[in-house]
Amino acid sequence: MKTRRRIVQLLIFLLFIFIFFKTTYPYDERFVNVFMRFSPLNSVFPAMFGSVGKYLLISAGVLVLTIFLGRFFCGWVCPMGTTIDIGEKLTGSSDNKKGQKKFGWIRYFLLVFILASAALGLNTAFMFEPMSLSYRFYTFCIFPAADIFWRFLQTRFDSLSSVSLSQIPVSYVIGVPYFFVFLGIILLGRYYRRFWCRDLCPLGALFSIFGRFSVLQKKVSDACTGCGKCTRKCKMGAIPEDYRDFSVTDCIYCFDCVKECPVKAISFKVDKPKDLNSLIPDMTKFIKGKKHSPADVSSGFTRRNFLEAVGFGAVTTMVLKRDHQKIHPNQRLIRPPAALPEEQFNQTCIRCGECMKTCLTNGLQPCVTEAGVEGFMTPRLIPAAGYCEEKCEMCGEICPTGAIQKFGVADKPHIKLGLANINRSTCLVWLREEDCMVCDEHCSYRAIYWKEVQGKFRPYVDNERCVGCGMCENKCPVKPEAAITVQSQGEHRVKLQPGQTWAQINPIPEQTKSDKFHDRPSNSDMPYK
Repeated sequence: MKTRRRIVQLLIFLLFIFIFFKTTYPYDERFVNVFMRFSPLNSVFPAMFGSVGKYLLISAGVLVLTIFLGRFFCGWVCPMGTTIDIGEKLTGSSDNKKGQKKFGWIRYFLLVFILASAALGLNTAFMFEPMSLSYRFYTFCIFPAADIFWRFLQTRFDSLSSVSLSQIPVSYVIGVPYFFVFLGIILLGRYYRRFWCRDLCPLGALFSIFGRFSVLQKKVSDACTGCGKCTRKCKMGAIPEDYRDFSVTDCIYCFDCVKECPVKAISFKVDKPKDLNSLIPDMTKFIKGKKHSPADVSSGFTRRNFLEAVGFGAVTTMVLKRDHQKIHPNQRLIRPPAALPEEQFNQTCIRCGECMKTCLTNGLQPCVTEAGVEGFMTPRLIPAAGYCEEKCEMCGEICPTGAIQKFGVADKPHIKLGLANINRSTCLVWLREEDCMVCDEHCSYRAIYWKEVQGKFRPYVDNERCVGCGMCENKCPVKPEAAITVQSQGEHRVKLQPGQTWAQINPIPEQTKSDKFHDRPSNSDMPYK
């Protein structure tokens, strides 16, 4: 069984990797978000904040299977679990030791904290949810490294030149720090295996609650010699010193114990859940705050821990809701096109990083402090890194929660990200009267017009045509800070209602300033050279 499980786990992981690298411009697949939608936390939170989708059924199906099969997802499907297994093989991991202290209560604490803060309007799931964590790791760390390696191979082998991982070299502002965070998660395995999955994963805690009713039960025959090898080798610490017992809430059905048993005394069979009879008494003791001894040997989660988690979630929410950066937002905080209004956006976005990976120009980057603590790691457009391409609609197509609403290429002129502003003290035309038309030449929306001032043509921004795509800022020759920059003050973000169109939300007048004043002057028209 262990060999079969590893084959299935490997095939699912390869599918995850295939979909990950397949999700690039142009987007033509409809199943690319499936791993993000496996997680109930990723689906439930947008639902709590008013973004209920059909993909809620996928995560609900996973929970239903967990009721019957226990925490199978953690051992067979979860890409983060597989990544940790691979990482522990490379870095070395430690077997369980007798009397080793466990911290399983922390995962339940985090789950309650996440749910409590969500009930008060704060999304904290992204910090600990394993699907988003793993996808961000592959986006911010693995993908740029793979892109560098692939471009190196292309210089050596001409046959590879027709296939590219990305349109341009990619990098992310938080890539290096995030690599060390994830490395730390893997190195915790040197204390004991799958430390994250055992003690920190809130999704694992949710599966533990539902998995208590699993019909797959561990059986130990009389051939058992009590060698304890199964206990030492169990990657989840699900087998106590009484080798015949096991923690159904910790077991991920990896079948390592079956493989490791020297006398083949261990098997798994369909049987009545052994903890069913103790469920009500255990719940009663938990509510009364009394100690209990459930089969969950690693938990130790008490009523006091529950109340502490609720209180911590409430206090955290109140503090972050008054964050200075949230109340006085950065004018350079440019959100992706069709992003929900800021409050809803921060609540609905799960920070999976899919929009950033699929951004054609690498302009979408994770926030650090620009959106405050509540907006940490949400996507923002940095025009200096890359602009919003006129023909690209991938971020809206790929977003698994609707934080970025779907839109078409024809909608782009009507979606306001912000507004470009010309700094006359640094613009080559305004300051030095040089012959420069770069912003006008690159503007996809004809938002630059020319007005004759004191006998000289000067560039202006047509506020009605400008969408804040950032191409003018990206292409401006003035460095290090462009003479034309985009700010969020002109953004127009709404939640599109059924039947509404972006053209109705932000119609463009038939005649704008660009039509009333001079069009782009030719060199012969310029009164200066």
